[in-house]
Amino acid sequence: MDSAALHGLDQLGRRNGSALTHFVFPETGERELSSSAVSASIIEAALQSLVLARANADAPAKFVPSSIGATRIHNHPGPSAWCQGALDDEQPSDGGTFRGHVRVTDEDGNVCIELDDVMLAPLD
Repeated sequence: MDSAALHGLDQLGRRNGSALTHFVFPETGERELSSSAVSASIIEAALQSLVLARANADAPAKFVPSSIGATRIHNHPGPSAWCQGALDDEQPSDGGTFRGHVRVTDEDGNVCIELDDVMLAPLD
């Protein structure tokens, strides 16, 4: 995951180990909105919010998910979504990987997607 994946980002706020982002997904079609399937671009945006929550200038720019403890998809968020990534209080001691969780909500604040116990590792 890198900055090229942030093409749909239109708002960003960060503080205290969390990031709130707003993404617009122009490629979302009516067929996808009526489906229970969620596109990879929405999951990518959700994971980017966790990367942005870490926001460390000394850290590598690219990360990959190494594990996701639980994924819950309640609904499709629609053509735009709010993503909140937050770092967990306890972090791995290796210094490169980090752990957190992500919530994706629709424009009305309804939780659509939850990713828990997400581990991200630097891409070498």
